[in-house]
Amino acid sequence: MTRFLKAAARAVCATIATLPLLGVPASSFAQQASSERAIELHIAAGTLQQALDQLARQSGIQFVYNAALGKGRTVGRFEGKASVREVLDKLLVGTGLQYRFTDASTVVLQPESAAGAAQGARTLGPVRVEGATSAGAVAGVNGSTDATATEGTGSYTSSALSIASKTPLSIKDTPQSVSVITQQRMQDQNITDFRSLMNEAPGVSVVTEYDSMAPTFFSRGFAIQRLQVDGGAPMDISGGSYGVLPQIDMAMYDHAEVLRGADGLFNGYGNVGGVINLTRKRPLDHPQIVSEMQAGSWGDYRATLDATAPLGFDGRLRGRGVLMYQDQHFFYDTASNEKTLAYGILEYDLTPTTLVSVGVDSTQQNSVPFLNGLPRYDSGADLNLPRSTCLCFPWNRYDFNTTNIFAQLSRSLGNDWNLKANLTRTLQQRFFKYGTVSGSVNPVTLKGPAAGGSMSNFDSTQRLADLTLDGGFQLFGHKQMLVVGANYATADGAGHSDYLGIPLGSPSPPVDVFNFDPNKPMYSEPAFSWPPTWSLSYDVTRALTVYGSYTTIYRDQSTNVETSLDPVPPITGSNAEGGLKWSGHDGKLNATLSFYRVEQKNLAMPLDGTFSNVLPDGIHYCCYTTDYDYRFSSEGTDLEATGEVLPGWQVSASYTWNLNEYKGAAAKASEGLPLQTRLPRHLAKLWSSYRFQSGEWLRRLEISGGVNTQSKGYYQGSACPIFDDTTGKCAATPIPYAFTQGFYAVFSARAAYQVDSRWSAALNVNNLLDRTYYETVGGSGAGNYYGEPRNLMLSVRGSF
Repeated sequence: MTRFLKAAARAVCATIATLPLLGVPASSFAQQASSERAIELHIAAGTLQQALDQLARQSGIQFVYNAALGKGRTVGRFEGKASVREVLDKLLVGTGLQYRFTDASTVVLQPESAAGAAQGARTLGPVRVEGATSAGAVAGVNGSTDATATEGTGSYTSSALSIASKTPLSIKDTPQSVSVITQQRMQDQNITDFRSLMNEAPGVSVVTEYDSMAPTFFSRGFAIQRLQVDGGAPMDISGGSYGVLPQIDMAMYDHAEVLRGADGLFNGYGNVGGVINLTRKRPLDHPQIVSEMQAGSWGDYRATLDATAPLGFDGRLRGRGVLMYQDQHFFYDTASNEKTLAYGILEYDLTPTTLVSVGVDSTQQNSVPFLNGLPRYDSGADLNLPRSTCLCFPWNRYDFNTTNIFAQLSRSLGNDWNLKANLTRTLQQRFFKYGTVSGSVNPVTLKGPAAGGSMSNFDSTQRLADLTLDGGFQLFGHKQMLVVGANYATADGAGHSDYLGIPLGSPSPPVDVFNFDPNKPMYSEPAFSWPPTWSLSYDVTRALTVYGSYTTIYRDQSTNVETSLDPVPPITGSNAEGGLKWSGHDGKLNATLSFYRVEQKNLAMPLDGTFSNVLPDGIHYCCYTTDYDYRFSSEGTDLEATGEVLPGWQVSASYTWNLNEYKGAAAKASEGLPLQTRLPRHLAKLWSSYRFQSGEWLRRLEISGGVNTQSKGYYQGSACPIFDDTTGKCAATPIPYAFTQGFYAVFSARAAYQVDSRWSAALNVNNLLDRTYYETVGGSGAGNYYGEPRNLMLSVRGSF
């Protein structure tokens, strides 16, 4: 204890002595390390100040430098055993700085130009400098040209996002509700696919309607139907004939950005739920190979290989490739998922101011899906089936082939102006063939559910183009930022064939859900305009910003026609938002408090409440009208904090309150009721990790944990006790039902250990307390899905 107190006193004295002089952090340890002695060091990529802080704590060396020198400079990662001099030689490459020892435990940093003649100065070799005019200059961390890259930072937050601005902008300065899920969070929480990504996204609810492979993602009461990649034109992920299903593996992506609310400025229609931007991994300016092997509960095996390096032309040509294979089974019976991904990208500095990238990725996925979920009793009461129950058949097939071909160009025009172009072609081929079970259970006879079949072919092609010009200029003594551009998208769903209602028998074979046997012969496989937008932000202090934004909504619904056969007018509305954003700890910690209100109107409704009929052209439906007082309303609050709270302690915490409801005279009995009753009004997500900062072995250990929790929801309707296969109608009086999905909290944990400078191992435990709950509730006949029981995933990761 005495030695500890003395060491702490010396550290405090050294800090106090240095700060008044230079206004920068400095560290000291009791036992001063020699500059030449090799020691074990673990330095994460990030800002220069972050790296020097880590090096100071681990080596006992004190660093003296002007705080202004650290701003805007990033350094790469270092893991291994080396002397302080050797580490500095590597870390300072590309920073334009050099160092000198004034004594055995003190290092002074200064610009190369100012210190060339200084005694003991060590000059670094020629490097590519961040902030240079070259379009290929290292802009992000870890040698990436992407200024928003998070790989190697070890952080749960990011210094810049581009989803709401088309140009890198800090979270604090972005006048909308935005969040980031970094590479470090993806690794820590084992986020490997798009579904698990959205499950951890702040303010987002994942709802499995009737398809375990194609959930719907809701934000603020509305479905998210748009996806960007690398900030390009928005892609339709609604899953219809023209859209694609986001069967996306995260192995090829650096991070994800989430915007909640309408984005009418850069995404045309201003979809109310929000938009997601996935940022691909870029080639690095140095060789790096990362391999990872995973084995988890219920037979979940996954392997990933990620390699990048300069390929020639003095480093101007760089490449990266990712290979992934996964063979996955689930906690419920029969279902499975086999997936293969290949991704390759080339990046070339065409001129000192022009960067060109081309690439392709291909995903092949063969699945046995769980369709329709579990039924309930006629009254809506729970059947209390085992969580392993899957009312699915081994011949079910859900096959995806998705290919993306893309090209990007980035050109610096000088004076802070940049031109970017992004072209993408996406082809998704889908084949579905499956048997389903639906129908509520009579509590007396225990009968009711029956089996049916479906088969479909979808070929969807989307072509996307995006052009953006951004830059800055001075006006009235303040720097202004201007972004102009255009995007273009076409979708072709011509390759669509439905073979619906494939008979498994006539009448439909009954199913005993309490003693389900999918291999019975009776279940054998059958042979069958641009909206106005404005935003405003004001810096109250350097750390605190108040912001507001307003976006109008414009959504086409011209496939619905009036009695005159004229298309109905578009859906219109508005998204208003405001709040506070705070950035502290030199950008390592970000917090946001947002308030919003969304309203949609002019929603097409069948005339006189009758069913619509498809016209002879097979495209349009008649007859609809918008002459009703019928509106969708959503309002609420988002609260989020992400980043480093203390050295080694990373946190991602979010809370969302949302009230969405039907409004207007035409809403009738639905007036004031939720748009989605099963969505929670309160949604909170927390994940935190801590890497120990002292001790030769302890500092190799990282522990993490978190919880996802939500308030109750409910579902109500009516069940048909007897269904007539001949007429396709209910043959008895419907039985009303109503049931509640109660509050639940699901805890998870992780422990990771850095074996040496290259190898690490981690164990993730999901649903730590083995809580039994329904992740999604549907009707009494189908659509109820259990959440995962407690499960483990062991990962071994190597970086070379």
